[in-house]
Amino acid sequence: MGITEDNIYYKFIKYIKTARAGLFEVEVVLQTESPIEMLKCAHKLLNKGKSDPYCLNNTFTPNVSAWIPEVDKADYVAWAKTYDKRTTKKSPVPKKKVVAKKKTATK
Repeated sequence: MGITEDNIYYKFIKYIKTARAGLFEVEVVLQTESPIEMLKCAHKLLNKGKSDPYCLNNTFTPNVSAWIPEVDKADYVAWAKTYDKRTTKKSPVPKKKVVAKKKTATK
């Protein structure tokens, strides 16, 4: 396989090779030692995948693993809140049509 067992992708690639359930494509989008950078990248990609009908995720929040230091978790949560506010487009509230009723004179 060419990848050692201590590699972060080892189990994933091993599964692909043994499952033989079809064609798989793997794209490494980030290589970093920083947990917060990894979470930010995952968050952005998951948001991008929401509109993709082929996206296999059923949740669009990154998995914040137990091995990630608490300070990084807190920084990520704060970043995600501001990121989502900046990137979420709010749909304008449609204005209600006000139709004036004519008063008719009655005798």
